[in-house]
Amino acid sequence: MKRYCSVKEASELLGVSTNTIYKYLSEGKLGSRRIGKGKIKIIYSSLEPYINTVDHGLDVDQNKQRVNNQSITPDTRKEILAAKPKVFQTPNKFSEVESGTPSDQENKLEQQELKGTKVITVGKGDYLFFRIFKLLMSIGFGIILLTTSFNKLDPKIIIDEQISQLLSMIFPFVLLIGGSLGIIMAVYNKVSKTVDIAGHIIFAFVLGYYSYVYYSTSQGAFFIFTFALTVVLVDHLIRGLTPLGADDNFSSRFSKYLIAVFVITGILFMKQPYYFGSVWIGDIVEANKSIVGFAWFGLFIPVLIYFATPKGVRSKYLYIAYIPSGILLVLFAISFAGSLEWGTAYASYLTGIFTFFLVSWRLMKLKVNPEKLGVVFIVFVWSSLAILFALIAVHISQDQLKKNAIQDMQLGANEVIDSINDTFTGYHSLMIPMAGSEELVEIIIEDNRESAIGKAKVMYDQLGDVRAVLILNEEGYAIGVYPRNEMIQGTNFSSRDYFVKTKESYSQYISPVFKNVLNNKSVGLTEPVFKDNKLIGVLVVGIDLSAMKQNFQQLIGSSYQFDIEDLNGTSLFDDEMLNEEEVDGIKSSRIGVNTGLSYPEWRLTIDVSEKSIVDGASGTNFFISTF
Repeated sequence: MKRYCSVKEASELLGVSTNTIYKYLSEGKLGSRRIGKGKIKIIYSSLEPYINTVDHGLDVDQNKQRVNNQSITPDTRKEILAAKPKVFQTPNKFSEVESGTPSDQENKLEQQELKGTKVITVGKGDYLFFRIFKLLMSIGFGIILLTTSFNKLDPKIIIDEQISQLLSMIFPFVLLIGGSLGIIMAVYNKVSKTVDIAGHIIFAFVLGYYSYVYYSTSQGAFFIFTFALTVVLVDHLIRGLTPLGADDNFSSRFSKYLIAVFVITGILFMKQPYYFGSVWIGDIVEANKSIVGFAWFGLFIPVLIYFATPKGVRSKYLYIAYIPSGILLVLFAISFAGSLEWGTAYASYLTGIFTFFLVSWRLMKLKVNPEKLGVVFIVFVWSSLAILFALIAVHISQDQLKKNAIQDMQLGANEVIDSINDTFTGYHSLMIPMAGSEELVEIIIEDNRESAIGKAKVMYDQLGDVRAVLILNEEGYAIGVYPRNEMIQGTNFSSRDYFVKTKESYSQYISPVFKNVLNNKSVGLTEPVFKDNKLIGVLVVGIDLSAMKQNFQQLIGSSYQFDIEDLNGTSLFDDEMLNEEEVDGIKSSRIGVNTGLSYPEWRLTIDVSEKSIVDGASGTNFFISTF
């Protein structure tokens, strides 16, 4: 017996119009199922009770009236159920479809399909899960942008700075409120096509804006997920918002999004290996671009593309590509959370979770009763909120760690300042008596160089951590140098800043940073030598900056970096010291304290990478990720 017939064939058999056949389908008088790419076929056995009713001698309206008066008997109902239709529509589930073209009527039936489906299962009504995913992404982005500093962008973009700041204030609320309303309407199935189109356009614009801003400012990998969602939303708008047949389902839609994520990631890795902040990964990609490019685009991406095809989404080997993808996404999320990229971490976590859900959904052939969709929504919403609460908890924990670090650095700065004051007070307490001694005055007047070297040695031994002690005469010549150095002994220092300023001011002086004759950084501390109120020489102490650095580091602690700049802004220590932008291969901003000194006129800076501080919360983050 013939099992199926087309709508047109059914209309000819019953002697009614095709519009009437669609009406019977919506009323549940006829059974149907979809064959191939969304084509509706009539179950032939459901026509038999009406075929005998039709009198071909009557006109269409008379036959239509006779069919409408015909009821389906219990035996006929059993026959229809025995045919196992994919979609069996009962009269109390649908409104009438009385007018419009056949394609319009099929679209309406398609929109009604979820309501009439006894279960949502693989490839049947499960496109709803991707809608949940998009809305949860929107809600999460909105909350994170509102509750963290993730929305504070450096507005180096084409649009006006004030407009950019205004949009950054408004758009998080658009994402949060729009996503929340979308969830509510989806639960109650109150989404009209007009509202759906408007929502897709707004979300595509907002996410496109963030994609552009984050890419142009190079502030994190957030744009990968926003841009991938934008591509999917625009594609959905172009193709139409209704499901396009048996092959348009949760698997195919989510797979396309996942492909977009990994394609964008691969392109960025190839163009800018260090873009994501990981130095060790960047080094690998930079050194092996051909191999990495082939593995990524020649092997990994084609596998993902295959599993997005109609044949691939039904494959039981789906897990081969998607389980590693999910693990990779969760690992990325842990790293992003550690790098304070909250929006990126949330997107990566949620994408990873839905990737694992897709594998479970496909392999376990799970089923959901449409009447229980509210519970399903609650589960997904709670899962996403759990991720958000966890990330916010880590964020709060990290904020507290940063506050504690700043307090600790401030205490260290106070200790360093006290140490500097004590050091220079000690230097002057030894230099002043030496400069005022009659013996030193006679040595300078007599130009007794051996005696001058002996005096310099005595001073050197008493002062401790100094690089050299020099005794200069009135003309600026070094008559005594210790440790002994033939290159320095007898050299004229009259042009040196510290000699000129001491001679002009007749007072002690601390010089800015300079390079000595051995090309080492140094700071000169001077004390004038007088005879009858006339300056006859200068006592100079070259401070050992490397020893000073070690002493200060012990006071501050090994966890922090520090530097001291003179009044010209020149670093006393290593020029590269505060230029480290990576900690464990991850770029990170820095936090710290900055304090000025009155004597000497120096500025002390103590800072630390944020990532090295928030690593204290990494254990919590790892537990949350695993859980």
